[in-house]
Amino acid sequence: MRVWMVSFGLLFGLVELYGWLQSVTVPLWVYVGVGVFLAIASNREFIPRSLSLDEERKEQSLKIDN
Repeated sequence: MRVWMVSFGLLFGLVELYGWLQSVTVPLWVYVGVGVFLAIASNREFIPRSLSLDEERKEQSLKIDN
């Protein structure tokens, strides 16, 4: 009997949650912000990272030596 009650409760909760989610409207700026975040996150390996002062000096000395 408990299994049936828990199953009914979960099913009822999911149906109510689905109905509530259908009535929620999200503004356009949220979609744009999430899209920008996903674009940056998926391409983070191509974004040059900033160098520390020591790394910049080493890089400049390598350029001067060559």
